[in-house]
Amino acid sequence: AIRALRDRTGLPIYFTLDAGPNIHILYPDHVKKEISDWSAEILKVLPDNCYIIKDHIGVGPKRIKYEV
Repeated sequence: AIRALRDRTGLPIYFTLDAGPNIHILYPDHVKKEISDWSAEILKVLPDNCYIIKDHIGVGPKRIKYEV
C-alpha cells in the first residue's frame, strides 16, 4: 500500500520493518496531512488490538548533570 501510494502520488513516503512485526512509515513533515488522510483510511482495517504510535525526530541528546 505504501509503495502504491508513492507510485501514484509521488509523495516521499517510505517504510522499514524492525525485528518484530512493526512497520515504520517515514515521511517529511510537509506531507503530513496527505499521509494522515491516507493512513486513516487504509489502516482502519486493523484489528482492535493493534495500535499506531506517531513519533517525530527529536532535538538530539542533552547532557544532564549527575550529582551524588
